[in-house]
Order: sequence, then structure tokens, then C-alpha cells
Amino acid sequence: MTAHSTENTILREHSGGWEPRTPLHDGIKRPYRWIESEYPERSVS
Repeated sequence: MTAHSTENTILREHSGGWEPRTPLHDGIKRPYRWIESEYPERSVS
């Protein structure tokens, strides 16, 4: 799997300059852990 950077130019233009403060990798950790706890038999850990 390769890492991808996001291009947020259009997002900034249409949201009044708003930009995400949390990197995607960090933001996905919490829900991913919750999903793992809901389906422990399918965990990849």
C-alpha cells in the first residue's frame, strides 16, 4: 500500500479557507479501533 497526499486546493476555495487540522492517518485511528472492538474475530492484529 502506498501513501497518498490530498490536494486541498478546491476544499480551501469552496470552504472559505477551511483546512482539516488532523491528518487522515491520525483521524482514522479512533473509528478503526472501534470497528476492531466490534468484530474481534476479524481483527488483523
